[in-house]
Amino acid sequence: MRWYTAREKELHEVCALLRSREWACVAFSERLLREGRLQLPPRVRERIIYYRDEDQRVAGAILQTISGVLLPCLPRQQWQPRLTTQLAERLRRGSLSNAMIMGAGADVRLLESLLPRRPTHTVDYLLMVRERLQPETAAAADWFQIRRADQTDSERLAPLQLCYEIEEVLLPGRTINSAATLRGLRARLRTQQTYLAHIDGEPIAMAGTNARGFSYDQVGGVFTLKEYRNRGVSRALMAELTRTSCEAQRRLSLFVKPSNQAAIHIYKQMGFVTRDSFRISYYN
Repeated sequence: MRWYTAREKELHEVCALLRSREWACVAFSERLLREGRLQLPPRVRERIIYYRDEDQRVAGAILQTISGVLLPCLPRQQWQPRLTTQLAERLRRGSLSNAMIMGAGADVRLLESLLPRRPTHTVDYLLMVRERLQPETAAAADWFQIRRADQTDSERLAPLQLCYEIEEVLLPGRTINSAATLRGLRARLRTQQTYLAHIDGEPIAMAGTNARGFSYDQVGGVFTLKEYRNRGVSRALMAELTRTSCEAQRRLSLFVKPSNQAAIHIYKQMGFVTRDSFRISYYN
């Protein structure tokens, strides 16, 4: 048993592995789709390494970017020592500048143990999944409206996105880069589904996807301004997301901080159940 670099001929085997556990690695599977077609990412920017089990099936894979981002899919972790040593050597060849590991909690912790440096910051979440393909409903409200956002809404949504990042994403000791936030928002509005709630055109809340895989969409960026919370806005946005995902026969996953009990309550009402832990590790 050993680790290999994936080539085009192994693409379908890697995809079969991801499909079996896609709820935990939507960001990984999304990178294998180009305009709806399966395709390996350019090796100058990203590579996929994998190993085969005793039956010669692809049993684990990791996507590694040139900047050091690692996205693992490792269902089995009881390996021979040689396999662990070889993986550690491969990972150490990659850059750890601005690196991040993101995935199921056990997968991320395993990779942390193999890297030469400890992460500077880690964030743990609950990984929640919505498998059923029936939409949820929310009570009608006449004081706000919901619509699909597009790229023309980037400037209008930027203040809301900044508030979200400051409250939910910004790491200790870091500062917000407004220009980078706007660039990221524009990219997401171009490739993802985003819905906004507004009052007379002024956004008060948003929710959408931040990764779209083979059959799962990963929900992210769910945020409501403080003065409008606990009034059913997020629930209405999530109901709209479940409606569109069900129409497309797609399932949903998301990760949420265990301390965010208000959000967890809404997600459970929307049919999400906790499936696993999720973890993001940051390297300075």
